[in-house]
Amino acid sequence: MHAEHDVDPSQFEPGLSDDQQAYEHILDMVAGRFDLSFDYRVNSWLGAFLMVPIGVTTVDASFKGVDGQFLDEFPSIHHRTEAVVGLADLNVGLNFYPMPPAIAKNTDVEVGVGVTLPTGEVEPDPFVKGAQGLKHQHLFYGTGSVNPILRLVVKQRLGKAWLVAWGQGVWSLYSGKHDYKANTVVAGGFGGSYPILAKRLSFTLQHEVFYETAARWGENVAKNSGRTDLIVSAGLMWSQPKWVALLGAKYPYKIITSGDQLEAPVLLSVDFSYRFQL
Repeated sequence: MHAEHDVDPSQFEPGLSDDQQAYEHILDMVAGRFDLSFDYRVNSWLGAFLMVPIGVTTVDASFKGVDGQFLDEFPSIHHRTEAVVGLADLNVGLNFYPMPPAIAKNTDVEVGVGVTLPTGEVEPDPFVKGAQGLKHQHLFYGTGSVNPILRLVVKQRLGKAWLVAWGQGVWSLYSGKHDYKANTVVAGGFGGSYPILAKRLSFTLQHEVFYETAARWGENVAKNSGRTDLIVSAGLMWSQPKWVALLGAKYPYKIITSGDQLEAPVLLSVDFSYRFQL
């Protein structure tokens, strides 16, 4: 991802004259996320889920001075070239399967209801600390609050193909640690898969929509937060009786943010699932 923005004088670096300041911050980031998920099917209509997410972001920060030239080895309280790794909020909940297999052999419906637990770290308002001339961190993976989750997945067999529609929402209802109120996130998609090799290898294609509200610390809106992404994704899925592997690529062809300061390239994903029998 690429982001850049001009610097307000209130966010100038402490101890430097105006002609020594950075007037533009430029960030190139590689963001990754590792999700370890567990699903347990209790019976034909009830299950439980747990997801342990870990965030990894590498940042390459550069700065331009008043003349538009890059500044070498610029010490900044705002951004650094670094790697940020941390645990995000655990997801726990129940899955419901309202369509009995005997009635709907070609239809699969899953309804998930749960919460996120505040296991991820939350930083104090970085813009307040920046205005005070203090070093701060913009990147973190927690919300500081318990947030309800609701998701729906519908799959329909159509000949050799499977069609799928899904939606998920995570709602931030209150301010938690450091008076931080996280984004509410709603996402959904529609697509399908079709076997191309001996019923084991399938091609997948999907269109997705991702929307999040702006986060805030107290009354202060987090700058550059809140966005809408329109995404097309494609992949190859290899299926075996007990495991499934998926290699996918996502292209956010339209990203709408406050200030239009974010650009994202093609995103790669690798998913692997294995079914244990207890």
